[in-house]
Amino acid sequence: MRLHRSLGILVALAIIAVPLHAGIKAMNLAQLMEITTDTIHAQVVERSVHSKTIDGEEVVYTKLTVIGESMRRNEPVSMNVVYMGSHDPADNFMMSEMPEAQDVRVGAEVVLFTDGNVEFFDGMPVVHNLANAFRVENAFGTKVVIGKGEGMAVSTNAKLSDMRTTVRDLHIQLEAAKATLEAEKAAANPSNDGK
Repeated sequence: MRLHRSLGILVALAIIAVPLHAGIKAMNLAQLMEITTDTIHAQVVERSVHSKTIDGEEVVYTKLTVIGESMRRNEPVSMNVVYMGSHDPADNFMMSEMPEAQDVRVGAEVVLFTDGNVEFFDGMPVVHNLANAFRVENAFGTKVVIGKGEGMAVSTNAKLSDMRTTVRDLHIQLEAAKATLEAEKAAANPSNDGK
């Protein structure tokens, strides 16, 4: 009797786990850059926790003030970015996908992949997938972006200088592909310009 019940529980758990696993998608760096709006190398200068009502639900989010550079456009940035959740247990709003506390502490140096197309946060870019914040550390006389393992866009540790070059090159390729696609669409659907 116990064996049948245990097997039933295992089958039920397997059925439940399949849709959950299917929702998680591994991405390489190019794929992540294709769906985000910027890649920022910056220092966290301020961190604060806020709450907001979204679709009738009270949510807690963390706002980071960061100063650094856009690795895609090679321009300085000083901005606020947000992610859902809080590291403070008193807020009772921790999320498994949010960045690790040490990655986003005040003073931390990070590489963030942001999405500026999210409407929930008053125009502040959101850290993509909430967890795409990669800590930068000094190692053997150079800055290193700490990888997060298989399936993540930065899976292994990488020199910041190498990553900066790769991000910039990928950005140029993605922009060229986007321009080609737009030109093809325009050629396939010429407007009559009111004539």
